[in-house]
Order: sequence, then C-alpha cells, then structure tokens
Amino acid sequence: MKKLLLSSLASALAFAATMPAQAEVIETTTETQLPAQVVDSYMKPTVSRTKSVTAADGTTEKTVEPLIQERQERVIIPTEKVTTTTNITPARVVSEQVTTNKAASTTVVRKKVAPRRRVAVRRTARRRVAVRPAARSSSTVAVRRTVVQPQVVQQSQTVEQKNVLIERPDPALNMP
Repeated sequence: MKKLLLSSLASALAFAATMPAQAEVIETTTETQLPAQVVDSYMKPTVSRTKSVTAADGTTEKTVEPLIQERQERVIIPTEKVTTTTNITPARVVSEQVTTNKAASTTVVRKKVAPRRRVAVRRTARRRVAVRPAARSSSTVAVRRTVVQPQVVQQSQTVEQKNVLIERPDPALNMP
C-alpha cells in the first residue's frame, strides 16, 4: 500500500512538472533605416553631341561629345530589423499533502510465571495467565510539501540586416 501510494504520488508530480504553465509571449519588431552610405560617384552625360566626319576615301568617323553631365551616385541604404521575443512564465506554487494511516503493531505481553515446587500429595490446578493485547491506536502521518517555481523570463533577439544598393542623381541637382 505504501509503495503504491508513493509511486502514484511520484507519477503525479512528474506529470505536473511536464505540463506547460500558461506563458505570456510578447513579440516586438523594430525596423530602422540607417543613414545612406555613398559607395561610388560618377558623371553621367545627359545631353551629348554627335559629330560624323567623312574622309576622302569614304570612311565615316563618328564622335560623341557630352555637353551636359550630371553627377550620379551609387548609394547603399542599410536597414535593420530587430525582433525581440519575451517569454514570461509566471511563478507557480505546487503544494501536496500526503496522509497515511500507520497502525501500531499489536504485541502480546505475557507475564512470567515462576516455577513451582511440586508436592506429590497435592494436586493443584494450573493458573492461567490472562493475555491482554496491546491497545490499538491508529495514527495518521501527514506530510506536506510546497514547491515554489520562480517566474521565468526568457528573451531572444533576432537581428536582420539588409543593404539596398540604388543609383540616384546627386541631391545637389535638386536645389533651386
């Protein structure tokens, strides 16, 4: 009986320990755009003039001359996306109470009888000794255990970085 009680208690505790507590999950996403970084700067012709010259032998030579050029830039725009996941498991208090009945063992107490001298003439009846069983008392043993599981906060952070390469005209060209 005692082994059965202890094994069922142990299995109940193991089952309770594996059950997930009601956890609160908070997910926060922050996306930031960092300042642009100029990688390359070059001049791009916007208006050009084409000349063609024909020689006496009939060959034609073409030349292209830029008249107006604009500054162009290659720019990297870095973006950063940070995802923070916070998992909060609240504190749990698990208490258990085990009650067992413990019966006292019964013992028989016999009184010792001193040996008598026997006399040949007299015949006496034997004395019988009364045997009293010990008083039975049932006592209960109560065991109370309290297990406190603290609040658990788990936080994980994921950072994604992207770089976008674009070509744009020089911002100074947009000035009035």
